Order: sequence, then structure tokens, then C-alpha cells
Amino acid sequence: WKQSESLPAVQSPDSGEETGTVLVFDTQAPVAAPLLKELEKHGFELCRVQKGDAFEKKNENLYTVEPGNEDHYKQLVEQLTQDGAFPSRVVHMWSIGNDTSAEDHLEAEMTSGFYSLLYFSRALISAGSTTPLVLDVVTDGMQDISGLDHIIPARSTLLGACIVIPQEMKHIRCRSIDIVSPRPGSYLERQLSRCLGAEILSPVEDTQLAYRGEQRWVKTFESLPVPPATETPADL
Repeated sequence: WKQSESLPAVQSPDSGEETGTVLVFDTQAPVAAPLLKELEKHGFELCRVQKGDAFEKKNENLYTVEPGNEDHYKQLVEQLTQDGAFPSRVVHMWSIGNDTSAEDHLEAEMTSGFYSLLYFSRALISAGSTTPLVLDVVTDGMQDISGLDHIIPARSTLLGACIVIPQEMKHIRCRSIDIVSPRPGSYLERQLSRCLGAEILSPVEDTQLAYRGEQRWVKTFESLPVPPATETPADL
């Protein structure tokens, strides 16, 4: 992991770019509300998806789905298409907060995280969608940056989905953003919301990154030189 020196530039409506709708898989975690306000501040229309017991269109900008019901994601995509509200960006935040790392909560973590991404992707395939889409997956406790971070192992499966989805669906760009949820109402929460807003509204350049406080970290790979052989290889 390498610390980044600057935040990405926000792509706002003033830039003349097509903005469309931001579809948010919303959470009750405290950090979500200020982030949504940050996105709205830049003029983007938000459409929220919350966990529920059935698929339902609550109003023009709010839906519910049962996280483990694949058909609900298909209904969601169909409804968004019919309403002319198909998103240009998707923000998945169902793996923030609620530490369910205990064994009896593994299924709930997988359903809200990995399987929800899988079912949503399958729904896009079933609908024949080829519309360019940016998918930001925001997690809490997936990456260990310092060696001392508290992690939730079940959330590591989301990283696999972020890597594979763009390989299977070339029109989708995925970005994994890991955070540590700050104290509600704190200065760090406001700063994190600003940073996440800038990240989500920027073009995808870094596909794996993390925020620790105000510090932005990027997953990088560096090549190492192979030293020349100093001995003659032995005969087979």
C-alpha cells in the first residue's frame, strides 16, 4: 500500500459531462448520511436501495429489496429501466459497520456483500445492459493497511467480485474503497464524506484504495530486479 499525495478531481455537472443517476445501496451506518449529502451537493440525483423483506418501489427515489433474493435485483433493474432512471454510477455501502465477523453471522455478511453484488451483476446481464457504469464498493474493515487494523474476513470476498465483474462485463468499471468509520458527527466524519464524495465522482484510475482518517492509500505493485546468477547451474 502506498500513500497518495492528493485527492482525485471531482467530475461535476459543471464539467459538461453526462451525470445521470447515482444508485446507492444505502445503509443505516452513520457515515452514509453525510456522504449522500455530499453527492447531492454536486448536483447528482440519488436513487436509494434499502434492505427489506420484499421488492417495493417506495417512491421515485427509494426502493427496497431482500438482499438474498436474486429476483428482486432483476425487478429493480427492470423498474429503473422503465422509469428512465438507469444509473451511470452505483455506490454499494451494505458492508459498512455492523461487525458480523462471528461465525453465526457469516451468511448475513456474504448475503449483504458478495451475493448482493453478484445478483445485481446478473440482473444487468439478464436485462442485456451494455450502458457504461461505474461501480464503487465502499467497505469498512476489509483491508489491513497498518498491520493493526481490525478486519472482517468475510468482506474480503467483495474484492474478488470487484476484480471479476469488469472482466466479465467490459462496460463496468469497479473501484473498491475501504474505510474506518469515524465517530458520528466528528470532524473526521465530515472530512471522510468529502473525500469519498470526491472519489466517487471522479473517473476510475485506482481500483483498490483505502482511507484512514484523511489519508488516501492506493494498492500498488512494484517490479523487483532479478539479480544475475553468480554460480553455474548444476547439471540435471
